[in-house]
Amino acid sequence: MTEPIRTELHICCAYDGSVNAHWVVRYAIHLTTGTPSKMLRLVHVRDRRISESLLARKLKHVLGDCERAGVEATVHDVRASGRVADAVLDAVPSGAETLLLCGTRSRARQRRLLEGTVSESLLRAGTCSVLALRVVLPGLLGAPRRVLVPVAGKSGEGRAASKLLELLSPTLEALHLLHVVPSGRTRSRVPTGPALAGLRTRGRAAVGRIEDELVTSLPLGDIHMDAYVRIAEDWAGQSIIVAGQHKCGLILVGASPRLLGANVAESRRIERLLAMTPCDVGILRVAR
Repeated sequence: MTEPIRTELHICCAYDGSVNAHWVVRYAIHLTTGTPSKMLRLVHVRDRRISESLLARKLKHVLGDCERAGVEATVHDVRASGRVADAVLDAVPSGAETLLLCGTRSRARQRRLLEGTVSESLLRAGTCSVLALRVVLPGLLGAPRRVLVPVAGKSGEGRAASKLLELLSPTLEALHLLHVVPSGRTRSRVPTGPALAGLRTRGRAAVGRIEDELVTSLPLGDIHMDAYVRIAEDWAGQSIIVAGQHKCGLILVGASPRLLGANVAESRRIERLLAMTPCDVGILRVAR
């Protein structure tokens, strides 16, 4: 990419001292290096799950990584009198220009990876932009070279993701868009050839609008971008397949109201994506 990074986001990261949090903080450091200010805010909520001495050693290691990357990091140590999510949000600036990174829960005892977690509460709050990460490829060090973005084809999706993608762009080689169009198939009704052709045509038009938004708002430079339309009922399953085919390092999912709502089917899909993903998954909600 020849153009300089123009995005200024206030990068914050919820850090609890866990192994997964250490992987998430690598994304925070990498993203922060792309901001003009190069300032990172680490937020730790005391919950007595980690000793003071161990936390101090871990934070010293993280701060050393920040210094080597040219990032100025500050640690905000807060105590939660109520919900952990509220304590985290109180420690970061509100607004769309704040991007808060957090990690999804581990798979201990087959618990949900997002549903009922602090990360889900942070995504639902909407007071700042939030990126909830499931890291399965820690060797990427938060710098994926190939990113898959499943899109619903709605206006504004490209612009919503563009600031984050711009911060990833210095190491980004390929950006793949995937639009999955439900076929409407039922037991008594199977789509015919003409019906499927019509779905594909509408799908290509929808994903084309997202491509146009990204070309307009994102300095792509030498980054290769392509788009795919699939006729299927399960966008999560198709995302897993396409990400594997292209050896993607990250699947970036926009957190729509439907995804974060009470829709049981969507909740199951996102949980399946997080559990079966071949690569890292980021769930992004951009504050308005």
